[in-house]
Amino acid sequence: TSNLENEKELLLKEQERLMISIERRKKLLSNENYVNKAPKKIVDSEKEALEKEEKALNLIKNRLDV
Repeated sequence: TSNLENEKELLLKEQERLMISIERRKKLLSNENYVNKAPKKIVDSEKEALEKEEKALNLIKNRLDV
């Protein structure tokens, strides 16, 4: 296999990992009980992590489209 194929395989694995993590964070943040009861610092941390993961996912999708 070529380096390009290896890179694509790694990107696909990372894409899948990010999609699972993003879905988990979105479910967590859409849970009003969690958002209302968890410390604001933790909720904000989850929101920041979600943003970073969504940006990383977009970069991977753009890379795979090349």
